[in-house]
Amino acid sequence: MAEMFTQEELQEIQERANELAQGDETDASTRTALQLLAEAAGNLVPRVEPS
Repeated sequence: MAEMFTQEELQEIQERANELAQGDETDASTRTALQLLAEAAGNLVPRVEPS
């Protein structure tokens, strides 16, 4: 069975995805995917029990 992410891990994913999405080296489709990943991680944070 897969391990669950902690709130801290989800916040780190969200922050890192946002940082990468703002980089100059990313193309539009990658930037969009990173923005969606950041949004999804942010939406999951309140649903995960604090560690």
